[in-house]
Amino acid sequence: MVSKWWHSTCSISLLASALLSAAPASAGLSYSGLFTAPGSGGDNGSYYLVGQAASQSFSVPWLTEVSSLQLTLNLMPPSPWFSNNLNEPLEFSFELNGTTVGSTRYLAKNMPGQWQARDLDFDFAPLFDAGGDWTLRMVVSQAGNPCCAPGNIMLSANNPFAISIPEPNGLALVALGLVGAGLFYRRR
Repeated sequence: MVSKWWHSTCSISLLASALLSAAPASAGLSYSGLFTAPGSGGDNGSYYLVGQAASQSFSVPWLTEVSSLQLTLNLMPPSPWFSNNLNEPLEFSFELNGTTVGSTRYLAKNMPGQWQARDLDFDFAPLFDAGGDWTLRMVVSQAGNPCCAPGNIMLSANNPFAISIPEPNGLALVALGLVGAGLFYRRR
């Protein structure tokens, strides 16, 4: 009797794990674009003071709810190591329709990798806009003291981004239903 119980438990667990690890059945609604404002924001693309910002608006009528932002933040080409002349850390906060959704911090130029592109991924509580009108804004939220030569960072106008509202994985929901049905069947 124990081996039969063990076999059915392992079968249900194997089926559930296979279905839960499957690729998403649907990707959800999303919008991709290019965040060009950092290349001309701040002081002509250069950032070094608290409050320096860049913002860009876009309209996506089919996307009235957003809970995820992916952004690649690039330094000014062609020589990225000259684009990061920071002597003190500099932090950027990112806002979507006035709500802060995340931040990233650049360290001093002598820290390895500080001039490479940043792949940022922010998940947050859903934001709503009935018309699908969105404004992405980045602002310097922390910087070194301007009197002490904190240096600067220069950002590119080539910053791909995507906003989305992910949908639940349909196969995961089916798997949970099958596990529940299996447990219900066992109790009978």
